[in-house]
Amino acid sequence: MGAITLQHFPWAGICFVVFLAVCGMLLEPRFDRKGTALAAGGFLAAIASAQAALLLSGQDETLVLTLLPLTAYLPAIVGVHVLSRAGFFQTVAVWAVGAMASLVLAFLQKLLMAAPLGPASPTGDLVHTGFVLLAAAALAFAVLRWLRAPFRSGALHRDGAWPPVCLAALAVFLLLSYFEAAAADPTVTALAFLAAVSVFAIAVRTLAASASARRAREAERALAAQLDVQRGEYERVLEKLQAGRAFRHDLRHHLKVLEGLVGEEGGGRAASYIDGLGAQLRATEQESYCDNPAANALLAFYLGQAREAGCAVTARASIPAAIPFDELDVCVVLGNALENALRACREIPEADGRSIDVLAVFEDDRLLVSVENPCAEPVRFGADGYPIAPQREGHGVGLRSVGAVARKYRGLLRCSCDEGTFRLQAALVDSATEAPAPERRRTSTRRMAQGSLPLACVLLCVAASMPMMAQASEDVLGSGPFARVAASRVEGFRWGDTGFRAVVPRVEDLSSGAANEGAGESGADGIEPAASEPDAAAQPEAPAAFEVDPPASGSVSWESGGEGGQGDPGLVVPVVPKPPEAADPDGPSGGALSEGIDDINRRMEEYVATMRDKFLWYAARKYQGYVGMDVTYRVVRNDGALLSIRFDGVLNAGGSGEYARTFTLDKRTGAVLELADLFVPGSDYVSVVSAEVLRQMVERVDAGEADYFVPGGIWPASDCFTAIDPDQHFYIDEHDRLVIAFDKYEIGPGKDGAPEFAVPAEALAGILRTPTLLG
Repeated sequence: MGAITLQHFPWAGICFVVFLAVCGMLLEPRFDRKGTALAAGGFLAAIASAQAALLLSGQDETLVLTLLPLTAYLPAIVGVHVLSRAGFFQTVAVWAVGAMASLVLAFLQKLLMAAPLGPASPTGDLVHTGFVLLAAAALAFAVLRWLRAPFRSGALHRDGAWPPVCLAALAVFLLLSYFEAAAADPTVTALAFLAAVSVFAIAVRTLAASASARRAREAERALAAQLDVQRGEYERVLEKLQAGRAFRHDLRHHLKVLEGLVGEEGGGRAASYIDGLGAQLRATEQESYCDNPAANALLAFYLGQAREAGCAVTARASIPAAIPFDELDVCVVLGNALENALRACREIPEADGRSIDVLAVFEDDRLLVSVENPCAEPVRFGADGYPIAPQREGHGVGLRSVGAVARKYRGLLRCSCDEGTFRLQAALVDSATEAPAPERRRTSTRRMAQGSLPLACVLLCVAASMPMMAQASEDVLGSGPFARVAASRVEGFRWGDTGFRAVVPRVEDLSSGAANEGAGESGADGIEPAASEPDAAAQPEAPAAFEVDPPASGSVSWESGGEGGQGDPGLVVPVVPKPPEAADPDGPSGGALSEGIDDINRRMEEYVATMRDKFLWYAARKYQGYVGMDVTYRVVRNDGALLSIRFDGVLNAGGSGEYARTFTLDKRTGAVLELADLFVPGSDYVSVVSAEVLRQMVERVDAGEADYFVPGGIWPASDCFTAIDPDQHFYIDEHDRLVIAFDKYEIGPGKDGAPEFAVPAEALAGILRTPTLLG
């Protein structure tokens, strides 16, 4: 065996031992200690025999290591299930944690192998093996310290939380196992190692928290049982108080009779003795604090003891006889609060001033209880809001009983300690209280109104998505062929940190069913829905059938190097689809319009290619800098006469440059319009349009609105505007006006942006082609 194989065997052994150790720490055995040891020994002997048989049979050592999941881990997992008396999913959680620990060590081994100081000598092997042993010990300690006790305490509870936890852990384990087997790049391996460590820590923490929550639920159930016991005790107290009240009432009558009898015989000393006995009985009369008998009994009992203990008592109670709460629950709140206050006062020297201030009122279907008393020492509170009670039996349980009652009635419990005064505030809310009928009706009306708007939108979208509805809207609105951006073709390439990405949306003609057929065919050529590209501001696939000018937009983004190269760059080029072959009597023949669609698609592709070449030119000359270009498009006009798509490009290379171009399709002739197509052939349209543009430029300069490059100003004559280009950028706006557009810096400084000038039809009289598109 080579050196590499020799070091892999102990490393694989360490991983397997850690797996077994974790399983052993978390396992809840089915048999006694001796039976468990014998069964585990049998499984381990079988696993060792299988490995020895493979090696002795002359199998390749690499094959032996590769088969370890089948020849070692799988039998061990079967053994864990045989030895465990917990449920299936609880047992799955046991070996899943062990497998995750083994996977963490496997990633660590790959990192050590990729380290610059690789194990090229026995010393290097020992150093790396030492690292693996330390990591194994750390993982085992984490399981023993934070997971073993809570996990085993809840392993036998078969609740619904185990299946999703186990399935999620297995899914993550399989995902990381794939990277462990396939990752060869050190960076990927390091990231996978960190992910494995994080998942292991999260698994340990999640399972421990689940076990802790289970213990808390058990404690709450025990507390509820104790609460039932306290309720029984309070019932007995009330029974005794009622019996005592009846006894005192009957005793007065007996004493009156006895007093009369003694008076007839002239027994003066007996009469005085009976008077004293009556005074003592009157002293035992219970004070009346409120109309509720149970609450009044508790207040009288505890406040009487407080007065005997030298406490200054202030009490204000207003609880009616009939309340919407269980009287025993009210007794739990009052009894625990008063008992704690009395206990705290007895711990304070009487000279320091003992006092208890009680408020217990029922108003607005709420019972409010507040008890204040001094405390000898500052009170510390736990994370759950309860005071940290001394470690003695029964202490701290009372407030949790009060909290349980408050939760039952959807109320609250608040404890605080300020400047030596402890304050308990509790509120119980009548859960049966409902809003008045008018308020409920108003709420129902609001909900119906709020729900009707989304429903109307959904119905409108469903109707809009129907081609027949789109056709009907065309006939009513007279908008001509209806088009929508419905799908996109994705293109892209990347080199280093520089990338190119193109999303080409397709505009469909919905005037007949042919559009749907075309969509089906395009799907076979790799057409993807435009909505799947979040970077492109393309239209959603469902059309808005009642829009004459459907909104459309797109984006082009190239990034090269630098700090700005975040995310994939994107390119969007609108594509006009071929129309249906059926002839339109009011428009061009199908062949003419089809040729026009091909022409506008070609021109748009060529324009995007020109922008891409411009970007590449700057990128090639910006060493270690940032060059970016964004090209967006929007549908400027789409009606019965014209379809105009405008591109706006912004180049960022230290400064910014803006470029624009509009492509217009004449739906009546099927031609893509050039500026010269608007005028009579042979006419000097360049001079006429240039004169009007220059006139408007001078007006804006004289008005202080711009600083264009006009003759006679501060600008050199070589920079001044003289005439437009024969193929100048233009478009026809919604008012059928010719708009001449310039790029940024073309006829003025950067602060003037990209100027546009609307040329009135009157200025073009005599040279316009007829019929004209300009109004």
